[in-house]
Amino acid sequence: TIGGDDNADGDLTEPSPYDDWNIFLRSGSHDIEFENADFSYSDDVLYFYKSDATLRDVFISYVGYGIGVDQGDLILERVDISDTFSDALAGYNNSKIFVSDSIVKDIWSGDAIGLYDNTELLFVNSSILDITDGSAIGLYGSHATATNSVFSGGLDSGIELYDNWQTGPSTIYLENSLVENYLWSDLLVCCGSTAKVKKSVLRNSDYGVEV
Repeated sequence: TIGGDDNADGDLTEPSPYDDWNIFLRSGSHDIEFENADFSYSDDVLYFYKSDATLRDVFISYVGYGIGVDQGDLILERVDISDTFSDALAGYNNSKIFVSDSIVKDIWSGDAIGLYDNTELLFVNSSILDITDGSAIGLYGSHATATNSVFSGGLDSGIELYDNWQTGPSTIYLENSLVENYLWSDLLVCCGSTAKVKKSVLRNSDYGVEV
């Protein structure tokens, strides 16, 4: 058995698994790989600034924010992100993100995936499920392609497109995918943005497409 008084207060409190740590990779880091790893119980877990990284078979849960990338390239393969307080994945400033065979679920606040300032996302054979307050994908002057994927359940809209005063409107191409069970719209297209939908199902929300 493992014992002790981690909080140094006798019997007043129980130790918690939470610890405010993170991994921050700064400018110039390349060819970084995380594989068969589990990240839990922290605030901001992984942040890549002007860095390139690949995550394979990674689990992230019970954290404040999941993954952030700023001016970098990020590949996620078979990644499971759940129970985050805010964005599970956020991209900024011309970042490029590829996600395949992954699942994002049980996001408490914020967008599951938030993309800003001309970030590009390719989302393939993956799912985003059960978002409390935010969208599955929020595009803010950014661009996404989603194929063979599922977006289901939330108290906002499923996929939201907005413009950005610096980078302009957003775009999305959606193919062979399912968007369903949102309180507002499956797809919200705002502010000069463009959505192309092919062979996909949008259902069981207040609005299918809102422009």
